[in-house]
Amino acid sequence: MPPGYHHDEWEDDLGAFSQAQFDRLADALRNWRVQSGSGLAIFPAEPVRPGLTFALWFRLPGAYATATGRVVYVTSEPDRAGFAYGTLPAHPETGEEAFHLVRNGDRLLFRVRAFSRPRHPLARLGAPVSRVLQRRMNQAYLKAMREAAR
Repeated sequence: MPPGYHHDEWEDDLGAFSQAQFDRLADALRNWRVQSGSGLAIFPAEPVRPGLTFALWFRLPGAYATATGRVVYVTSEPDRAGFAYGTLPAHPETGEEAFHLVRNGDRLLFRVRAFSRPRHPLARLGAPVSRVLQRRMNQAYLKAMREAAR
């Protein structure tokens, strides 16, 4: 995680590892289920792949926002699956966010790691509010994956 950015790491235990559950949730992750389950709209609505440029559209208190990004890598390993994206200039923050399912012994974990700092002038002015919104979004990601795991 680079210096000069806010660093966020979140983890949730999704229960006992099974290959079927891992495969199902990896597919959900590759198809933006975490983001859509958190109230974000994704365009284009296609599976993640390296180099995919996309836009997230979401509601803020009293407004709507669009955030653009590009998938920088996709992980597909026997015990780890997920992806990361970097923000583009039409995103209110600058940074990266990574989402991974990880086998840890007999447990299945969901991890979100991010580093960011405000880019847009309004995000810089409202930095404390931006941080609160980021934390809420990360909690929504964890909840969406928990729901997908049920």
